[in-house]
Amino acid sequence: MTDKNGTTQSNIHIWLILIGTVIAILVFLFDRGILPRIWEGIESHRPPTFDFIYEGLLEPEIARYEVTQELFHIDSLLSNFQITVSADYYGNKYSGPVIIRILPTYGQPIEVARWDDFRAMHKDIRSFTLTPSQLIRYSGLSYSYPALPLFQNHLTEERMGKFDIEVFYDGQALGKESITVVNTPWTHSIQLSDSSIAVTEPITAFVTVKNFGAPSDFYVNGLLYEIRDVITQSLEVGDVGWWPDKSWEYTKEKIYWDIGELVTDQEISEELPLTSVSFNERRIYILETYVVKKLPDLKFPDSGDWISSDESWRIRDQPLYSTFVVLGP
Repeated sequence: MTDKNGTTQSNIHIWLILIGTVIAILVFLFDRGILPRIWEGIESHRPPTFDFIYEGLLEPEIARYEVTQELFHIDSLLSNFQITVSADYYGNKYSGPVIIRILPTYGQPIEVARWDDFRAMHKDIRSFTLTPSQLIRYSGLSYSYPALPLFQNHLTEERMGKFDIEVFYDGQALGKESITVVNTPWTHSIQLSDSSIAVTEPITAFVTVKNFGAPSDFYVNGLLYEIRDVITQSLEVGDVGWWPDKSWEYTKEKIYWDIGELVTDQEISEELPLTSVSFNERRIYILETYVVKKLPDLKFPDSGDWISSDESWRIRDQPLYSTFVVLGP
């Protein structure tokens, strides 16, 4: 009669023999080149996989771009966003052209890059660029959009659009990624401390900013206009748009508030006294305010950055106009 310890030792002995046999078979197959050929056969039937790298993202792991209304018109001014596609493939099945194409929300597919012979060229990286206005058009976003209220607790669907990037071969999709495009997911409000002041009295702007989008840096810009004569022709609807400094006289006074970084759904408020301004009696003033957000990889034409460039206003939210009156003695 075999005791329990003897049975256990016997089982261990059997397992050691089996493991040793398997190892010996694998070594034999490897030495004879059989195992590598088996592995190559398996790999040759595995479809390729693709890696997409996006320039200009606020959050590197999330394929989401933020745009503004004014970016719709600046294809000739700012540099484009580059998107790079690389392939991981060990087979020889996919010969001939493999196409990278855009699948817009509306309209037909648009080819943006290709491998003419994927089997021979799949190790070569492919890249293409998209302009800010292409991001807007492909995603189906409207050029115009309503103001975003501070009390909003989420982004509405009308401010978000999507399109796909597809790797296409002989009638089938080998890979696909979706790109989300969001229209100006930040907003601000402003209230003046008074609606009328004496020429010697101060006035303060109370500004609140809220970020619904990805974390980034912000600043508030304010321009003060003195109203003497209104040039009504500038109020006509046209392709160029409406410009306040073509209607009112700009006093060259500015307000600038560096907010710093706001994370998603963060709100911040600040008092901005207009202490540096010299007001004139019996005049009407309008304070224009807007908020600029730092969007990465935008290269401005005047070698400036998102703060110093003359084109930085293009990455702003909708401007607000606040009126006050300076009374006479």
